[in-house]
Amino acid sequence: MATLHLPAALRVPIVPWSPSSTEKFMTCPTRWWLDRQGAIGRVQDTQAMEQGSAYHEGMAAYWEECKFWAADSLVMKAIDRTILQEGDALREQGIVGVEVNLDGNDAEAARHGRYPGTCDLITQNATGLTVTDYKTKGKLEAAYVDRELRQTDRSWQLKQYAHFIQLKYGRPVTQKRKLLVSFVPLKVWLVTYPVTQHELSTWHTQAEVVWGLMDEVECGNLAAWQVESACERYGWQWRCPYYENCWDGAPITYEEAAK
Repeated sequence: MATLHLPAALRVPIVPWSPSSTEKFMTCPTRWWLDRQGAIGRVQDTQAMEQGSAYHEGMAAYWEECKFWAADSLVMKAIDRTILQEGDALREQGIVGVEVNLDGNDAEAARHGRYPGTCDLITQNATGLTVTDYKTKGKLEAAYVDRELRQTDRSWQLKQYAHFIQLKYGRPVTQKRKLLVSFVPLKVWLVTYPVTQHELSTWHTQAEVVWGLMDEVECGNLAAWQVESACERYGWQWRCPYYENCWDGAPITYEEAAK
């Protein structure tokens, strides 16, 4: 069958998926699909995630000059350390946006699904805009710090934010940054890399391929596949929550059925 090539103006635009959803799909489509369907996996320790959410809320409150109080003293200490050590550098030449939902789709944002994402911090620099992402770790060994910081230059998430921030504000994004925070030991690092339009154009071409595959799986035209190397990505203790379902034959239950 011949392939139909539609003019660009007639093509249906591909709706972006959030960076976290896309990363999960690229790591293992089966895990992404099960999450998307509301499957219930093995219970995992959520303390680090809760601390990270509280940290994000606290930093947003600081930039918006609102009061914030967190029950976890480690979170408050991390926020205080961040402001003291990197507050001026983070602010740059002024705050443009804080916790910016890049398309306003609150339902998909809550689901971390089909929407561009929510950016932690957007600031003005001498040549354009800077996009900053906060990454928190409950515990971070020194041997892994450099790897985390180097990953900033390759970050799919930051490229996605930069692309859609440019569309939203009509101004070029020229810098991307990661604010890396370790709660134990308490340390803060800020690293910055340049952003080029060629880099964002290349990323967007690749992104549409991945999002197209996600759409095909979502609508049932393509079956999700397993990526065996992702099962113990961070070690057996932190194996995929669906490991027993995929490999040991445990039945899958879903949130709707459990209600």
